[in-house]
Amino acid sequence: MIDGFRHLRRVKTRMSDRQFMTDREVPLSQLGAPIEKTGFHVKTLKRRATNSRVEPPAPRGGRLCERRELLESLDASLENRVTLVIAPAGYGKTTLLAQWCLMKADSQAMIAYYSASEHDRDPTTFLTMIAHALIAAGVDLGQGSALDDDNVQDDITLDDILLGLELAGQPMALVIDDFERVNDPAITNIMQAFIEHAPPLLHFVIASRTFPNIPLSALELEGKLRMIDTYQLRLRRDELAWMLDLDSTGPEIAEVALQTQGWPVTAELYRLWRQRRGVHDERATFGGHVAEVHNYLAEQLFSSLPKDHLDLLIDIADRPEVSAELADAMRGRDDSASLLMAAAHNMSSLMWTGREHGAMVYRLHPLLLEHLRQRLSQNPRRRQELSIRAAHWYMAEVRYPEAIRAAIDSHSVDTVHHIVGQLRPMHIMVAGGAVSLRTILRELSDDVMQMHPNLQIMAALAHFKGGFFAESRSMIARLREETENFTIDPDGHPDWLLIDGSFVDLIALCQVSRCGPEAIRLHDIVRAAAAQDPVMWGACEIVMMLVHQIHGNFDAAEVAIARARDVYRTIAHSRYSGNQIIGHEMLIHTARGQMRRAMDVIAGYKKESEFDASYDAGTPTLSKLILAVIRYEREYSDHAVETLKTHQIEHRKAESWFDQYAISIPPIATRLFVREGAQAALDYIAEERFHATGGLEALPDFLTFLEIEYLARSGDAESARHLADGIALKACAYGKDDIADLRGWRERDASLVALFRLQMACAEYDEAEETAQTLLKHGAAGGRLRALIKGHIFTALTLITRKQTGARERIYEAVMLAYPEGFVAPFAEEGGALLSVIDELLNGDAIDGYARRHLEEVHRAIRGAMARIDSMDLNARELEIVRHLADGLSNKVIARRMGITDHTVKFHLKKVFSKLKVSSRRAAVAKAVASNVLE
Repeated sequence: MIDGFRHLRRVKTRMSDRQFMTDREVPLSQLGAPIEKTGFHVKTLKRRATNSRVEPPAPRGGRLCERRELLESLDASLENRVTLVIAPAGYGKTTLLAQWCLMKADSQAMIAYYSASEHDRDPTTFLTMIAHALIAAGVDLGQGSALDDDNVQDDITLDDILLGLELAGQPMALVIDDFERVNDPAITNIMQAFIEHAPPLLHFVIASRTFPNIPLSALELEGKLRMIDTYQLRLRRDELAWMLDLDSTGPEIAEVALQTQGWPVTAELYRLWRQRRGVHDERATFGGHVAEVHNYLAEQLFSSLPKDHLDLLIDIADRPEVSAELADAMRGRDDSASLLMAAAHNMSSLMWTGREHGAMVYRLHPLLLEHLRQRLSQNPRRRQELSIRAAHWYMAEVRYPEAIRAAIDSHSVDTVHHIVGQLRPMHIMVAGGAVSLRTILRELSDDVMQMHPNLQIMAALAHFKGGFFAESRSMIARLREETENFTIDPDGHPDWLLIDGSFVDLIALCQVSRCGPEAIRLHDIVRAAAAQDPVMWGACEIVMMLVHQIHGNFDAAEVAIARARDVYRTIAHSRYSGNQIIGHEMLIHTARGQMRRAMDVIAGYKKESEFDASYDAGTPTLSKLILAVIRYEREYSDHAVETLKTHQIEHRKAESWFDQYAISIPPIATRLFVREGAQAALDYIAEERFHATGGLEALPDFLTFLEIEYLARSGDAESARHLADGIALKACAYGKDDIADLRGWRERDASLVALFRLQMACAEYDEAEETAQTLLKHGAAGGRLRALIKGHIFTALTLITRKQTGARERIYEAVMLAYPEGFVAPFAEEGGALLSVIDELLNGDAIDGYARRHLEEVHRAIRGAMARIDSMDLNARELEIVRHLADGLSNKVIARRMGITDHTVKFHLKKVFSKLKVSSRRAAVAKAVASNVLE
């Protein structure tokens, strides 16, 4: 790309690696940030998203005529599915839409407005902006807070939006302006699905300079597509006359109409030029081409400005949007604020202004920018100097993508090398998350990537956060070899290279592999090399927090949390890592069985404005996942499990790691076992084994333990024993296998549960009691409440089976442990085996009122789980559809949720109606609720 880079040492990066990353990008934020000024810029970005681009532009100065016919045409769009407003720049598309939105403000039809940006090309970012626009228009998307609170979470899905629109139930138009900026396949695919599945009352108005790549031919054939093009957008003679305050029959308006061809921006330039001259200049002649007219008028308009105003506008022409601070930095002056205000006053109809996070920003009409850039190109040295200064200002403001763009615009090898060489992947990650990394990587060519090891670390880190663990580790291993163990850096920062490279290797190891001596070795390397780097010290504490949590050392993990929080509090700006700390707090409280504390952490996270979901897709989805797990533990209901399945899929898209599977798969498999039998549970486990990606070392054994459990519970002891022998189950459960020191507590508990089930199936009751006692001891030693409860329950089961005394006391102990946190599932999972003991406790007076109330809930859950449906009742697929009906979803949304077609949904509904002997959706839901089918 830039020849001067050829002298730098090249470090190879395969194109396939980068392509693999960009094909599955996670949600993007707009900018990355290191430590110094993150807080300022993140807040600025959020306000830009929630204020500037989801509100129609305010009316500009000048005599902007009301386009009555076009406004009526837009009104008619409410009778069509899609209206396209297609025309090049300068035809007044945005002005027309703004007038229409203003006119419709008091009508019953809601209008949502959104102006797209190049930064919205990521699907999740695009959907987030759509959500902001809808909420601004009054649609309740279930986010629980107003738009101004900046709390629309960036893990929102198209299904969330569709559901909110379904429930809104009133006519509405969604206006998407400047669509050409996001006219990429990822976005057009979303728009195709959006248009297809949105409720009939929603109408789309899409304005673009180019025809959107959305398949619309079917709508056109059905008469549901309306088009407003350049011919309709041109100003008629009477409109020109009104705009210019001229006689519509006079010679001047005839000449203007001929020369401008009704091009609105050129007519506005003429108005401004004429206003400055005072009268029509009959000596002015044009060549007959509208572009020549535009250029002539722009030249005349700019020539009439004061020189210092014109010089300023030329200087900022390469920057599409500027603040006075940026303009001052570029020009080396301190008068930009007053000059920009004066220029905006003089050209109010062609210069956009707005306040963003307390600062005034300015944007000229794109056609005027093109003209100014032509002038600026006549002085290449000045242009380069301005771009270099802009790049350095953006760097100081931690706006890395703009800094890189400005540096590339400068064509200065030294500037690009300097900007890129200062990027610290882990610092950016800690501050802004993987979304910031990907935004930066988009700006870089493959040539530049190959020359800078720090950029390749950034790419490996982005792969890792996208769930491509094997690819990430392969990239780091290759880079380690080519830089001789992270010691050779052409950018002159081998210490940075060693720290960041080793740390990425470390987190990949901890996330994918069982944490062992190699993880500790890498941790020590980073800590030693980063003695003066608090960011990396805090990151190391987060890693140790993960290591302790995996091995069940929760006290040590909480100490690491406190240390990490203290570190990041001192450096003040570490949003992503702050979210990571909160995510681990949720996991630790849930692992301990402290469900109330986990919910308090989640509630605090959602309320805390300091943490911005746009910089971390994982923590919001993890919070939903954990809430669903808590609901399962407290309700043991099919609906809780369905919610858990939905959030597991959501979280898998954001992050993919062992804990998410370990906390979600067992509840789902258990309910399948209870409702549909062992084969359904085993099929689900096999499906999860197939879909699990990334080479997570602990997951295959964990899934095998679950398979053994459900085979044993179904009575197939022979198959369960065969699997157990193949994996040396007893040695795993008792910590005597070859990798005992590497296994985490979740693996250990799952192996003990599987061993207990197998021993019970084989009538080895004494051994089963010993295993139950081992689980109980491990739970007590590790402070894991669920394991304690389950240990008592398992012990009671062995006593009940052998018809020995003591089961009542064991269940009593389990209930006393369970009721403060509301645990129901550990009891209900055992079905009717515990009912006699529970009835005995309920009929006695050994338990107090609170415990009795909880035991009654357990009793109801067991009775509900034991209720079997006869051959005329609903199967699992039909039950799922009825649950979606109860949530108010349409067939199209149900089809999207379940991954089936509309036709298949209708087919299942016919069977549901037949089985329930009803004829409507509402009646089906009512009967299902009355029959407790949905519990």
